[in-house]
Amino acid sequence: LSLHDALPISPILTFMLIIGGAFQIITSTGALTALCKKLSKTFSKKKYFVIPVFLTIFSIFGFTMGMSSEVMIFVPIGITLAMLLGLDKVTGTAMIALGAAIGFTAGILNPFNVGVAQDIAELALFSGMGYRIFILIVLLAATSAYIICYAKKVAANPEKSIIYGIKEEQEYIFDDVSDTMSKRQIGVLVVMVACFGILIYGLSKLGWYFEEMSALFIFMGIVFGFVPGQYGILYEAAY
Repeated sequence: LSLHDALPISPILTFMLIIGGAFQIITSTGALTALCKKLSKTFSKKKYFVIPVFLTIFSIFGFTMGMSSEVMIFVPIGITLAMLLGLDKVTGTAMIALGAAIGFTAGILNPFNVGVAQDIAELALFSGMGYRIFILIVLLAATSAYIICYAKKVAANPEKSIIYGIKEEQEYIFDDVSDTMSKRQIGVLVVMVACFGILIYGLSKLGWYFEEMSALFIFMGIVFGFVPGQYGILYEAAY
């Protein structure tokens, strides 16, 4: 059996394109940005608690969809939340990027590293999940402790920040975004969580692979694309 036969490329590429499109539409609804504003207000007195929460959330993207560098589109949101809480930009970037990296590394249901490798090795798809869950917990605990220590050090002495003295940019500041979430934005988040639940169930119990995951994210993109105010995005995508 050749590698070419064992590892069809077209379903992987199609899946990656569909994920990118779906998340661009989700981001455009403003639901994630509004959620960050709300979280900054909620956790203003427990700002360090946000770090493990965001690491955990973005690790889910990593161990289910195999997102790693793709989550950089969410870095502006992480930076915004961090700065609203009085943390530096490095902390905001780390809790997004490292969260996805942790999930990808643990690879509980990751179709790219674990799924493809087990397919080539002719092993039961996503077998050995218990060990990978343990790895994820260890990585989350260690990374959370490291980032929190860094954030506290910078809060006590801003000169300790690795970007101290670098000219501030305004491109990551969303002052015009309200922390009040509309019913439609709440609906977007509810549907997104439900779809992730379906994704995890399908991968772990139904033997889903790239074709089924692609269909689910096409559905997500269509649903979120018809949120009022997003028709322009669908038009641009079509033309």
